Amino acid sequence: MKLDVRANTTPEKVGSVQLVLKNENGQVIRTQVEINGPYALGGNVGTDFTGIMLTPGKYTLEATPFSEILARGTAGQSLTVNFEVRDGMISGFTLVNADTDSVIAPLKDGDVIFLSRTGRNLDVIAQAMPEKVGSVRFELYNAQGELIRTRLENTAPYVLGGNTGMNYNGLNARPGKYTLKATPFTGIMAQGRAGQTLTVNFEIKRRAPEDPIRVTIYPNPALEGYIYIECVADLSGCVVQIFDDQGNLVIEQELNEEFLNQIDISRLKEGIYIIKLLEEELGIEIIERIVIE
Repeated sequence: MKLDVRANTTPEKVGSVQLVLKNENGQVIRTQVEINGPYALGGNVGTDFTGIMLTPGKYTLEATPFSEILARGTAGQSLTVNFEVRDGMISGFTLVNADTDSVIAPLKDGDVIFLSRTGRNLDVIAQAMPEKVGSVRFELYNAQGELIRTRLENTAPYVLGGNTGMNYNGLNARPGKYTLKATPFTGIMAQGRAGQTLTVNFEIKRRAPEDPIRVTIYPNPALEGYIYIECVADLSGCVVQIFDDQGNLVIEQELNEEFLNQIDISRLKEGIYIIKLLEEELGIEIIERIVIE
């Protein structure tokens, strides 16, 4: 891509403007003297700017007005700017709900995500600058530093879990600590020059401490040989215990579904039972009486 820089003068018309471009080592790599406005570093024909090719790096540009043409006469006040050219960069991440394909919030370093508020099916979009680059490579690491997911995206939007247009595939998010990196490239399939990588560290938790927990156990009385345990938070990994009226443990089962679990009670006799559900992280301690008929 060709770029150009125009020097703005006061007054609008001067005798000439000399533009000097230096690299980060202080070497002059281009000198341009303009006698007619607009005063462009790369030259121009009217408002058609010629432009110059700038490779990635740091530069210093100095422009000086003169009272006469060809940088002669009295020199005015120079303006100097330092700038950097990059191939591309990832400017930010956006967290989305892949079930509704809706934006939740920007994903920033140090964020904590509560699944009770966001849902489990999440995805992350990387914002590139410029908006379209050759490709973006994602790398997702767990708390132990192990690489658990990589993805290459060649077209925008650049999505960690992949997408079809604005329909995001999503990821089955699990509680834990994670590090996400995204790097833009000038070519497809992570080829060409790499741009600036963006890295964020974040944590996923099942719920916020202040969020209410509502657990429903039904039907009661139980008639069909099954009961269901439903919760607004993820119950996978919780243990449910069922005791008879003598205090004997008759069923102990680890829940493996997220929000709705089925418990087989078909082998239990009719009577009154106590169900206990305990999960320290969620702050759940449910004790409920249920009748089996």
